[in-house]
Amino acid sequence: MLTNAKLFADVEEMLRENGTIAAFEAEHGPITGRMLIDEGEVPSTLVDGLDLGGDIKVFRGSFDFAKSTVGVAVDMATGKAKSPIWQEEQKVGAYQVAQEWVDYFADVVRDCIAEGRYETPIFAFMNEKGAFEVLPAPSEAE
Repeated sequence: MLTNAKLFADVEEMLRENGTIAAFEAEHGPITGRMLIDEGEVPSTLVDGLDLGGDIKVFRGSFDFAKSTVGVAVDMATGKAKSPIWQEEQKVGAYQVAQEWVDYFADVVRDCIAEGRYETPIFAFMNEKGAFEVLPAPSEAE
C-alpha cells in the first residue's frame, strides 16, 4: 500500500486534469500499478554491519498493489548505495514485492541520482507496456 495514498491521489487527479494520464493510457493502456518513492529509514534489522556515516538518504518505495516496501540507503556525496535493497512488510504476512518491481524501483532511484535529482516524493505510474515518473521541481539550490 502506498505510504501516502492521499498525496498520491491528489497528484494523480492533477495529472488526469492536465491530460498526462490520458495521453499515457492512449499509448500504453490503463495504468495498473502505482509506486511512491519517499524518504524512509533503514530497518533496525539491517543497521548492524552497515556503514551509515556521512550524508545518507534512504529512498523507500511503496506500491498500491503490495503491502511491503522496498528501500535503499544512498551516500549523497557519492551517489553510491550504502546498503543492499531491502524489503519490509507493512502488514504481517505480506508477500514480497516481485523482482521486476524491485528492479524498477532501483532503476528510478539510480536514474534520478545519475541526473543529480535527489528530491522526493517521486510518483510512478505503470502497466505492463510502459511507465512514467513525476518528480518534484528541482530546489533553488541546484
